[in-house]
Amino acid sequence: MGMTNLQTVEVKLNSGEFTEFVFALAAIAKQTNSTIEEVYEDITISSGRVVGVHKGVVFIGDGKQVPPYKEFGHYAAGNTTETVKLWVDKTQKFVDRFELPKFDTVTCEGGSSEKVDVGLYLSDKLVEGFSLKWDHDAAERSQSPNWKSVVKLYGKFVDISDMEEYYQEQFDKFTVPGLRYSRAKGDWSQELLERAEVMRETVHTLEKNVAEKFVNKNFDSNKLAKSIIECYTGGQESIVFVELNSGSSHKVSNSIISKLAEVLESGEYTFEQVKKDRTRDTYIRMNGNNLMWFRTTASADKAPGQSNNDIRRIKRQTYLTVNLPAVK
Repeated sequence: MGMTNLQTVEVKLNSGEFTEFVFALAAIAKQTNSTIEEVYEDITISSGRVVGVHKGVVFIGDGKQVPPYKEFGHYAAGNTTETVKLWVDKTQKFVDRFELPKFDTVTCEGGSSEKVDVGLYLSDKLVEGFSLKWDHDAAERSQSPNWKSVVKLYGKFVDISDMEEYYQEQFDKFTVPGLRYSRAKGDWSQELLERAEVMRETVHTLEKNVAEKFVNKNFDSNKLAKSIIECYTGGQESIVFVELNSGSSHKVSNSIISKLAEVLESGEYTFEQVKKDRTRDTYIRMNGNNLMWFRTTASADKAPGQSNNDIRRIKRQTYLTVNLPAVK
């Protein structure tokens, strides 16, 4: 779950990880008829992880939960921000309304278990997994410039093998190392800026190819349906997709793949591409509604084989947002 970062009293706080922590506290509190503050009192940091047991329910968090654990202590003491209060309020209200299954263990491991941000387990079996978002933000991020990574992102929807030769030719151009002047965003040499533009245009061209295949229905509807579902579930049998800000949720399951395939097969597709200074957007629409949205921007990491940390190579950053069509 990715949201904005906030500098708090002691640590840099990731809002996604914080709301996952609060969600886990609230789930335990609801089942044990406790308050989230009472649950918190039974949780501690041990060997770099956040763990505890409250009224027989086990909490297991990884190292990413250390900053949320500390921030919640400030919240409980009344020493926090209005933003943090909002996160706690929205998260707790959602859990209070949601019908949870019985569980004896809660995992809160920052999405390390595929798409599951918070997992509820009973006798070591996952009984409900939650993917938490503040709003409907990006389902996936792809950030390597190499062809294998490009195929992993786009190739699960349509066949892009016809674009490999073109992409590799452009790859050899935009990955030539260049100089950055400082750590400030985009403070690069003219050569590096030009290579970033080549990368953005390359991806935009590839995405046009992808979008045209939707328009022409040059896809396997069953494979497409399965891939869309996996954007939500991460390979789990099912997952509850939660938008905390609106309080909405829906359960996404592999059981709807065949019905989703029928919906996708019968749809009519269009697309739109938008160019801005530092971003490229491609919208693929089904029956007039957004099905997928790809946004690509450039970053630069240390060039391979270079001792100078300021010799950088352009890196692709593509964010994918998927909207699941209604399935009856």
